Amino acid sequence: MARLQLLVAILAIAFCITVAGQTVGLLRDRDVLRAQHAAQESTFQEALKLRQQLVTLAGKTAQLAQQGDANAAAIVERLHQQGITINLPAGAK
Repeated sequence: MARLQLLVAILAIAFCITVAGQTVGLLRDRDVLRAQHAAQESTFQEALKLRQQLVTLAGKTAQLAQQGDANAAAIVERLHQQGITINLPAGAK
């Protein structure tokens, strides 16, 4: 009976050590992911800004094409051939 209790105790201790080790590993992984996320934040914000600038430029190009500018129309047509759709800016006529 004492031997069985000793084996159960050893098994319980081994289980606790395993769980503690995995918990420490998961906490380290979480810290690494947080650091990587923080490092990407400025790049992500710059990408959003660049995307907005590109959307504005494309919209104004489409507006010029609609107003009869031949060069802008050629650009819009080439983009359309590549499967890129340009929307006019809000309020554009």
